[in-house]
Amino acid sequence: MEKEEKMKKTLILSLIMVIGLVGMVSAQDLLVPTSRYPTIQAAIDAAVEGDTVIVADGTYTGDGNRDISFKGKAITVRSTNPNDPAVVAATIIDCNAAERWYYATGFIFNNGEDSNSILDGLTIINGYNDEGGGIYCYDSSPTIKNCIIKDCGARGYGGGIYCGHGSPTIKNCIIKDCGTRGYGGGIYSDGSQPKIINCAINNNKGSYGGGIYSDGYRLTIINCTISGNMAVSYSKGGRLRSYGRGGGIYSYSNRLILNNCILTGNLAGYGGSIYIYDVRSKRNPIVLNLTNCTIAGNRADKQGGGIYYFDTWDWTGARAINNNILWGNSDSSGTGQNAQIVFEASRNPFFCEDFEQFGGKIAYNSIQDDDPNDANLPFDCPDSHNIDDDPQFVEPGYWDPNGTPDDVITLATLLSKSVCAGTKGFFVKTICFVATS
Repeated sequence: MEKEEKMKKTLILSLIMVIGLVGMVSAQDLLVPTSRYPTIQAAIDAAVEGDTVIVADGTYTGDGNRDISFKGKAITVRSTNPNDPAVVAATIIDCNAAERWYYATGFIFNNGEDSNSILDGLTIINGYNDEGGGIYCYDSSPTIKNCIIKDCGARGYGGGIYCGHGSPTIKNCIIKDCGTRGYGGGIYSDGSQPKIINCAINNNKGSYGGGIYSDGYRLTIINCTISGNMAVSYSKGGRLRSYGRGGGIYSYSNRLILNNCILTGNLAGYGGSIYIYDVRSKRNPIVLNLTNCTIAGNRADKQGGGIYYFDTWDWTGARAINNNILWGNSDSSGTGQNAQIVFEASRNPFFCEDFEQFGGKIAYNSIQDDDPNDANLPFDCPDSHNIDDDPQFVEPGYWDPNGTPDDVITLATLLSKSVCAGTKGFFVKTICFVATS
């Protein structure tokens, strides 16, 4: 009896090892294009969990190379070398929507994909749809990394990427020159928890949220540059007007977390850089955590060149605005404190003691105010330690006399030159403005 039990255990262990080996062996690389897999979709259709679809350099168009669905599979679709920018730029999914005037999106995630569904190192161009011109995600949480999404558009939501009811991770990506007449020129998020990490979101436009629009849940942005985006509205005759909201980001009743980000050169009517609209009660406020960010050289034609915060109750949702620089942002009032951050509440004005009662804190920031030479300090609440000293931005080439392309756009440059925001494809018009000191 004891011998039989040992044999059973040995047999079970052997079966487990065989199954594990089979699982290890089954993961394959599927190369595109080949006679077996002439399109990306053909390779995905044949792939099983753990497989990798490797896309060679080139431009991919037509059926099977647009509206590409992962079909819920935990697989990776990537270029030959996702870590090489030259390879990424040379591996192109061209949806051709801008030329052929039909709806086409690059990739679609709407079958419950999770973080094990990975899109890595491709360029997506010329997509256009009602929602998500470049990438459409719904009820899915894929990983999108090392990608370029450009020259894409949407009629309503998410010119570059649409996120609905999911938690995608968008990492090391460039989203530029995308647009919509509605919400989220670069990225639109609705009821989702996207994490946007180490990304550049540049030169996009939409009526609400030129760069990003987020509605109703959580948006986390870390180590990103958000620049040159524009929130615009259209007149009845179709003429562009720069009176939208949230040039860089529009956050609607949303938990917004920004850390180590640069927001510069964005334009809107209200909230040149960030526009926040809070419709929750003070018993359930939204949370704004803004930490270690530089918000400089943005402009609002009306109010809040840096941040415009509107609350239908009061301002208790702005929980932590700490260790940031807000400087050189401008609006119709000039470049004083209200041009850097303006709080508008329908019920109560801003008072330190009430603000801090609900856990709010604006501390250790450098914020430009109306007169840096007087004794008044911006948001001078107890233990706030804010200052109004010039952060002394340097000109390009200060650290590198060669003036290489990685030099940061500085405030002085923004104040002396016109700043343009525009997109190609469906959105060919460009608007420029001159930031004033």
